[in-house]
Amino acid sequence: MALRSRNAKTRQRAGQAGRVRTGFGMSNRSLRVLRPTSRINSSIEPLLVDEHQGAALCGVSFWTFREWTMAGIIPVVAPPSPLNHRRTLRRKLVDRRDIETFIATYKQGGAR
Repeated sequence: MALRSRNAKTRQRAGQAGRVRTGFGMSNRSLRVLRPTSRINSSIEPLLVDEHQGAALCGVSFWTFREWTMAGIIPVVAPPSPLNHRRTLRRKLVDRRDIETFIATYKQGGAR
């Protein structure tokens, strides 16, 4: 009997090996995974990125990048709503070229 209960515990632990442990009531669905937008041709880079991806491109936190966009330092593209043409979506997108311009503007040092 003792052997059977030890195997049951081992099987239970082995079944939980692939799970990501989250805390404080978070579910596995709430974790964000950045995936390529196009699975057919992954060599095409998107022109617009969201604030999370823009922060990753700049190497800063999401909140710092959001402050830059809210202050108007980096221009934001507000896509129109598909249901109501007078409204825009809450999701804010940023052009990659605007991020590159921002980086070039504030770049310091280097060979002169």
